[in-house]
Amino acid sequence: MNKWLEKPWVIRIVALILAVLLFVIVAFDENMEETDEGVTLPFTNQMKHEH
Repeated sequence: MNKWLEKPWVIRIVALILAVLLFVIVAFDENMEETDEGVTLPFTNQMKHEH
């Protein structure tokens, strides 16, 4: 396994996986905090409708 860590492409793949995992966790957490507005997708400019 030590030889794998010397390869630059292994480090890039691990970094990419961690970045995607972090993005998914943060996006999911933000969607769970919505109370009565429903689920919103990240990076969408939706105006919240006030009733």
